[in-house]
Amino acid sequence: MKAHSKKPEIVLEMYYRLKKGIGLDVGEISREFGLSTRTFYRYARLIRAFLAQHREESLIKDSQTGKYRLA
Repeated sequence: MKAHSKKPEIVLEMYYRLKKGIGLDVGEISREFGLSTRTFYRYARLIRAFLAQHREESLIKDSQTGKYRLA
C-alpha cells in the first residue's frame, strides 16, 4: 500500500509520538513509513498548521538532536 493511502494514520502516528515527547527524525520516519523526505516535511507542515490553529505547542527542530519536537 502506498504511503499516500495511509496518510491519516501516518500523520496521527507522528502527532502521537510528538505528544508523548518522542522526537521525530526525518530519516527514521521516512524509512519506517516508506516516505520521501519531502513527504515527511509536508506531513510535518500539516501538524504545524494544526497546532497553530488550536494554539497548542509549536513544532520545532531541536538544534542539538536534529529531531523535530514540540515546544
